[in-house]
Amino acid sequence: MNFTELRNFIKVADLGSFEKASRDLFLNPSSVIRQINSLEKETGLVLFNRTPQGVKLTSSGKCFYYDVTALLSKMDEAVLKARTASDDQSNVVSIGVSLSEPFRDSRLAQKVLPLLRYHAFRMVQYRSDEMDRGQIISDLGKQIDLFPACCGFGSLQKRFPFFALYRSACMIALPHSHTLARKKALTFADLAGQTIYVPDPAIDTSLQAAAGRFSGEVQDVRLIETDTFSISACNMAAISGSLILCTEDWHIAHPSLCLKPLAEDISVPFGFFYDREPSDAVAKLLLLLRSRGYSGNIEDLV
Repeated sequence: MNFTELRNFIKVADLGSFEKASRDLFLNPSSVIRQINSLEKETGLVLFNRTPQGVKLTSSGKCFYYDVTALLSKMDEAVLKARTASDDQSNVVSIGVSLSEPFRDSRLAQKVLPLLRYHAFRMVQYRSDEMDRGQIISDLGKQIDLFPACCGFGSLQKRFPFFALYRSACMIALPHSHTLARKKALTFADLAGQTIYVPDPAIDTSLQAAAGRFSGEVQDVRLIETDTFSISACNMAAISGSLILCTEDWHIAHPSLCLKPLAEDISVPFGFFYDREPSDAVAKLLLLLRSRGYSGNIEDLV
């Protein structure tokens, strides 16, 4: 029995479904089921009644739930007190973030980092331009420990290891005034005849496959390679009525633009780059992520 199994037990109980819990935890449903089965075998208790509609706590499960909730709460409180009382910075991790990309709204910020509750995170801000991308390369491993991005981001992919966390859905940014802005999701047919800004391969190669599908499957589409992670590209799109290819986790927050999902299932690996010789804090973080079911390998993403 370990704390990961106990926390995942709480998640399943709260959501009433193995599948919903697995999505929230970014794990395969079979992995969550195995953990619960292991927990039940170790405790000798039947914690859930399984039904086609989901799962419900048994009487024993309800009793176990209340005590485990109290135990985990006390554990978190104890760790927080110990961290506050110590000057040790071994669990502090610095993350490079862009001034314009809405990092706080990303799945990484909302779902993954809260799992690493025993680490403290320090944000270091950069601009979304060529000058600061060069600075990120210089700072990674020195001023910052991690830089969240798609797997093909700039020169980072050639110089630093990438830890894959999940697949980030491709989306389209477009002006609020655009006729397509009224649609909930955009099909390839909707994109026919449109001008779409796509990342220059020198800036990001991971979105090239999506751009390739546009050129092959969308009629009369005009693709323009540019620095889609810059404010200037967003300004041009807002003024000209053009579209921008981006992802749910990697886009510019611009007041004149809105985001629309693609009806087609197109996504790219998202995670973070880190130094080849990571600090002790980053090494601990990587071990903890792997213990939570993240292998870090792009091939293992679902």
